[in-house]
Amino acid sequence: MILSHNTPEPNAPTIQLVRGARWIAQAIKRHHMEPALSWLVWLACVAVFAGWTLIRYQAPAAPAWIGMTIHTTVFAIWMLVVREWFILRWLRRIGERPERHKEQR
Repeated sequence: MILSHNTPEPNAPTIQLVRGARWIAQAIKRHHMEPALSWLVWLACVAVFAGWTLIRYQAPAAPAWIGMTIHTTVFAIWMLVVREWFILRWLRRIGERPERHKEQR
């Protein structure tokens, strides 16, 4: 009787996707690109939200750009809070104290 294993083929698309994601994660860690990447993600989120606000925002009064600026600013501030929360969580996960990390800068 031949036992079949439930392992995918070595060249299956999902395996290649996982290998690619792992390679990208290792390259980011090796070159210490986490801070710059987190700022780029934050900027991209704010830019997408600003574009969405430009298209969908219905101003209660004129001029509309004031309300759009307020909405985008509040969103950007909250995204900074979320970014810092993720950084603290990441530091705690790798076992590093945030105070020590800030002193090294």
